[in-house]
Amino acid sequence: MAERSGATTTAAAAASGGSQPGTDLVAIHATGVTNLEGLENAKIDEELSVADNANLQSLTGLNPNNHVLRALWVTGNRRLSDLTGLEMLEAATSYIYILDNDRLVSPSGLDNLTSVPSLLIRQNPRLTNIAALGSLETVVQELSIRDNESLPTCQAQAIADQIEPGTPTIEVTGNYAGGTCD
Repeated sequence: MAERSGATTTAAAAASGGSQPGTDLVAIHATGVTNLEGLENAKIDEELSVADNANLQSLTGLNPNNHVLRALWVTGNRRLSDLTGLEMLEAATSYIYILDNDRLVSPSGLDNLTSVPSLLIRQNPRLTNIAALGSLETVVQELSIRDNESLPTCQAQAIADQIEPGTPTIEVTGNYAGGTCD
C-alpha cells in the first residue's frame, strides 16, 4: 500500500488494464505505489509496464504463475533498487526493457530468465552488478547493455559472452571501464 494524494492506493487500483485473471496489459504508470501488492491474482498474458513511479521500491506482489510475458517495461522508477518480485519470469516473447531507474543496483529478480528476443539495460546510473542474469542463454535479436555508468564493462561483456551465438545485435558500451569481475 502507498500514499497517493492523501489516499491509500494499491497497485491493483492503480493498474490500467485491470488486475483480473487473463489481463493482456498491466500498466502501472506515474502512481504513488511502493510495491505491486494487490496484483497477486492477475495473470498477465501480454505486457507488464511499470514506469515513472516515484515511490516504487519493490516489484513484489505479482502472481507467481506469470512465467512467460510478451513484454516487460521497467523505466523511470527512481527508488527501485532491484527487480525482486519477478523471480517467476522465465522468458519473454518480445522484449524486456530496463531503462532509467536511478537507484537500480541489480536486476536481482530476473534470476530465472533464460530466453528473450530483445533485452535492453540502459541508463541505470547506480547499476553495479548483473550477475542475476546468469541463467540467460538465448537473446534472439538484440542485447544492449549500455550507458550504465557504475556497471563494470567486464560484467556486461560476460553476459554477452554467455548467450548462445547468433544474436545479430550485441551492444556493450558506455559502462564503467574500471571495476572487477569475478
